[in-house]
Formats: sequence, structure tokens, C-alpha cells
Amino acid sequence: MEIAIVKEITAHGKETRPILLPREVRRLVDENYPESTTKCIIQRLKQFNLIDFGNQNCKGKSLFFTNLGKTFFEILRGELS
Repeated sequence: MEIAIVKEITAHGKETRPILLPREVRRLVDENYPESTTKCIIQRLKQFNLIDFGNQNCKGKSLFFTNLGKTFFEILRGELS
């Protein structure tokens, strides 16, 4: 399940519109992923410096992929060797 959630997030990483964390969590929950698991995985991706988003002091910041995250997910998608 964790891999599926990561794949879902990375699939939307190429979109040009901002990815807002509450909207992304809601979208994944609508696709039948448990909310608590989704939030936990998103937090782990942030801890590994693959994604970043706002916190209590900086609310409303879009979820985005860090440079490390972009490279990592390009490798996962087979776009970079």
C-alpha cells in the first residue's frame, strides 16, 4: 500500500498546478487509501527530504518535490538512468 501511495503522489508531481497537501490527502482518501497511512507516508517523504510543504508557521505552502526528490522519482519512473 505504501508503494502505491508514493506512486500516486509522484504521478501528480508533473502537474503544473500547485499540489496542496489537504487536497492531495483528500484525493488519495477518495481513491480508498487510509487517511492516517497517507499522512504518515507524506510525512516520511518530507523527513527524507524528497518533498516539502508548509508547516504550522507557514500554512498554505504547496507540496513540491525537492531536487533530491525530483531525481529520486525520475529514477523510479525510469526517466533517468
